[in-house]
Amino acid sequence: MTKVLLVFNLENVLCSFNTEKSTGLAQVQDPNSLKIRNEIQDFCHFLFIRNKLHIKVGVWTSVSAEKTEFLCKKVFFDYHRHLLFKYSSPNQSVPIDLARIWHNYPGFSQANTLYMDTSSTSALPNTNILEFPPFADDNCLPLFQEYLRFFSFQYLEGRITEIDKFAGRVKFLDYYTEKSRLYRGKPTGEAFRFW
Repeated sequence: MTKVLLVFNLENVLCSFNTEKSTGLAQVQDPNSLKIRNEIQDFCHFLFIRNKLHIKVGVWTSVSAEKTEFLCKKVFFDYHRHLLFKYSSPNQSVPIDLARIWHNYPGFSQANTLYMDTSSTSALPNTNILEFPPFADDNCLPLFQEYLRFFSFQYLEGRITEIDKFAGRVKFLDYYTEKSRLYRGKPTGEAFRFW
């Protein structure tokens, strides 16, 4: 299977911290201020062990390099050493620059890169943004693993070869919403494709 690059905006996707109280690194390090999504250890194992030949992971944050390093260690545990890159952009008016990533890592391009954020307007081109639900105590990460397995099935069947096109056709927020609902039976209509 082709290699895929997943770029995470850590804040509100994989972790959340109280920005009113977290002006400095000491406040971010406060365990009462930082929360990490459920099932993060299994998710890291899925990314860095089970799929290490096919999935590469990078981080792009809007906090300082020092905070980024701390958050990467907390979110990814010892796996943070396997991150392809850790970019920090404390100036929040500067959006993520995917072209910079593709220039520095020529094996990746628009066709095999996804940027995970809670907003679909944070990067260009928009085809590479995979909108995540806002941070919550939910089952988002196991469902994202299922979503990636669904892509790999489609890829191996020859139905789709580029993950950006897959993400454009099957929105993760729709997938997450449908799979999170409690049904008495299988859904009908368009929602049935997720079952």
